[in-house]
Amino acid sequence: MNFFKVVWGDIRNILSSKLMLLGLFAIICIPLIYGGMYLAAFWDPYSKTENIPVVVVNIDEGGKIDNEEVNYGNDIVNNLKDNKDLKWKFSKDLKNSKGYLEQGKYYAMFIIPKDFTEHMVQADKGILQKPNLIFITNKKKNYVVGLISDKAAIAVKDSINKSMIYNIGIKVYDSMYELRDGMESASNGTSQIKDGVTDMKDAVPSMGNGMDKLYNGASTLTNKINDAADGSNELRDGLGTLNGKMPDLIDGVNKLLKGSATITDKMGDAVDGSKSLRNGINSLNDKIPDLSDGIDKLYDGSTSLQDGLHEMDDNMPDLVDGVGKLKDGSKQLKDGLDQVKSGVGDAESTAKSQIEKNRQYIVQNVYPEVQRLTYIASTIDKQIPDNSSLKPISQIIIYNLQLLQGQLKDLADGGELDYSKTMGTLNNTNSYLQSVSTSIESLMGKLDKSSNTYAICSELDTQVKFLESTVDNIKSALESAKQLIDGIDKLDAGAKKLNDGLGELYDKTEDLKDGTDTLYNGSQNLTDGIGRLKDSVPELSNGVNTLYDGSVDLSDGLFKIQDGSKTLTDKLGELNNKVPDVESGVQKLYDGSTDLSDGLFKLHDGSGTLRDGIKTLKDKIPDLQDGVNKLYEGVAELHDKLADGAEKLSDKMVPSSKDMGNFMSSPLNVKDKPLYDVGGYGQGLAPYFISLGIWVGALLMFFLISENVNPNLKIKLPARIIGKYLSYCAVGTIQAVLLSAAVMALGLKPSNVTIYFAFNIFLSFVFIAIIQNFVFLFGDAGRLMAIIALILQLTSSNGTFPGELLPKFFETIGPFLPFTYSISAMREIDWGIDYSVLQNDVIVLAIFLAASLICSLVFKKYSIKFNLILDLREIEEKAMKENLNKNKLSTKK
Repeated sequence: MNFFKVVWGDIRNILSSKLMLLGLFAIICIPLIYGGMYLAAFWDPYSKTENIPVVVVNIDEGGKIDNEEVNYGNDIVNNLKDNKDLKWKFSKDLKNSKGYLEQGKYYAMFIIPKDFTEHMVQADKGILQKPNLIFITNKKKNYVVGLISDKAAIAVKDSINKSMIYNIGIKVYDSMYELRDGMESASNGTSQIKDGVTDMKDAVPSMGNGMDKLYNGASTLTNKINDAADGSNELRDGLGTLNGKMPDLIDGVNKLLKGSATITDKMGDAVDGSKSLRNGINSLNDKIPDLSDGIDKLYDGSTSLQDGLHEMDDNMPDLVDGVGKLKDGSKQLKDGLDQVKSGVGDAESTAKSQIEKNRQYIVQNVYPEVQRLTYIASTIDKQIPDNSSLKPISQIIIYNLQLLQGQLKDLADGGELDYSKTMGTLNNTNSYLQSVSTSIESLMGKLDKSSNTYAICSELDTQVKFLESTVDNIKSALESAKQLIDGIDKLDAGAKKLNDGLGELYDKTEDLKDGTDTLYNGSQNLTDGIGRLKDSVPELSNGVNTLYDGSVDLSDGLFKIQDGSKTLTDKLGELNNKVPDVESGVQKLYDGSTDLSDGLFKLHDGSGTLRDGIKTLKDKIPDLQDGVNKLYEGVAELHDKLADGAEKLSDKMVPSSKDMGNFMSSPLNVKDKPLYDVGGYGQGLAPYFISLGIWVGALLMFFLISENVNPNLKIKLPARIIGKYLSYCAVGTIQAVLLSAAVMALGLKPSNVTIYFAFNIFLSFVFIAIIQNFVFLFGDAGRLMAIIALILQLTSSNGTFPGELLPKFFETIGPFLPFTYSISAMREIDWGIDYSVLQNDVIVLAIFLAASLICSLVFKKYSIKFNLILDLREIEEKAMKENLNKNKLSTKK
């Protein structure tokens, strides 16, 4: 329970100083100032919007409906005069009003343009043009008021739309009354139509006789036209056949002309080719002597190759025997190395036995000596005052001796000897001994040589250097044995690889012998083939001469064919020029016959259509009679239905036009039933600012209450950390209670007051643990880290805007910061608890608390060591500067 000593020490320090008491009081009030005052200032700002000035500029010139003057702009102004949501100002001076808006006298301005009414009344004339209502806000003056003004503009727009729907509803309903009257008039008009249909019904039989005579005349005309059409068809078919063959004739002449031209062109290429062939054969004939000389040289070279391979084949048995002897020698070398390795194994056992004796010496003699040296160093540390600059050096000596004890204890408990582990332990031991020796020499340099402390330090330095020498000897022996063993292992592996390689070389030598035999046989065949080629050269020369004579005859014949081809191409060109005139005449003749045939066909078709139409009309006379009868019946039914519809429409139109207009302008009643009722702006932001106030209060208390403990208290590090945490929590409890009570005084009504206070106190403990971890491990940098964490939480905790509206980075880091869960839990407590959500938030916050305390307990000792090293370096730098200054002064003197 030593941590209570730390708490009691902090209480005495605070009570003993009025300045500390004043600072504590200020820190306790910080959450009230930071969170409570802000909420008090903006607890319910939307209840005072009637103080926000907004100007309405009405320059509407009005219009006429049914010769009645109307001005909907004035109607809007009159409605807004009764509206108390904003501080409405009314004007007809657009220029001055806009100037006042820019100067900040007004937050927003509505402009009702001069054609506002005119556009609305034009709807009665079928011209649907929406009127404009211009809304301008000065969001630079205050953005939130600009948003309020935007909503006011939407409300005004909805009010105008409601008024327009009301007027249109009245007009539509009035039109329905007019429709009813029209239906009654239409019912009366159908009586007159009924009388006319009766007269038409009596005239239909006379029309049937006239239609029979007209049909007979049309049939005679159709037959005569048909005979003329058949003759024109035969003429057109004959000319069509002739005209159809003209493209084939033209195409054939064109193809013949192109083919002849192509042959003429290609004949030139053939003549050129024959010349090239003749020249090539002549060159080949000139190269025959060179070919004969080359074959003679090739024959001599193949003979020399054959002789060399024969000699190589004779020496192969000696090569095979030499490789076999080399293989046997490598096996003897490997056997000898195995005997050497066996002997070295005895040496290795001896070396390991010696190292084990040295290790036992360290365990039985050196380890107790280090314990004694640690005690001596502690004695020196006690003789040095706490405020002395030598204090950190003595503490570093003790710290390194303690680490050295741990290394030697590990060496004693190591069990079976392990080279790597033992060498690592010896290296660490040597490092600690050198650090101790350096620190002792630094300490002795600053002590009086006649003092008792200097004598003790001198003895301590002698013993440390003796230990260094002993450790170096053990390391040297172990390294020598290790190098010997590694060398023998490498030599053994090399001998094994040599033996395996020679075996493989012996196998490959046999393959080389077989390949040499094959190569020799192939060279024999090559020499025979070159001899036969040499004998064929004279026959080749005679054949080339014969080929040259034939190429001369071919070239002369191609010249004659080329001249005949040119003459044929010229005559075909003349024939091709005459063909278009013949084709044009045939085409014109065919077109004329076609027009004649088409005209007769159309006349025939027209006469047939006329006859068919008359027949159809004749056949439809009975249907006409039936249609007239049905028309009579339909008109009678229409008369009856119009009368019934007018009567039913009159029965349905029970409400008045104004009642129907009211219903159409507002057909729905929307009932707003929130799942959890949040009273206002301040209550909605209360969880956000309570978390903010508690965090800031926790952060500032680390500027007042130091992390240091009275040096006279012999308390271990974990107890110091827990004790300090409890001191901070005591202050945090007061902060949380006062802030919670202040917010309730403003009007917050949590669903469970006990859980509300308990959670805020718990939240203070969580934030204190997190900030304590930052400050205890990183000092002033930790305070900066706590401020950065606060900034990140303010932007990503869903306190004002939901995470879905935030940039991706802030939405991602939100779940990893405590504000997210503190705000979520407080919302549950304030407006209705969902215990599953609250439980999850509390568990996550508890994890933050536990993780922070564990990190402080685990890593604080490393932080202290790091700071001691930094202090030591700073002391050494100061000492070097002092010595440098002293040297400069002595030089000047």
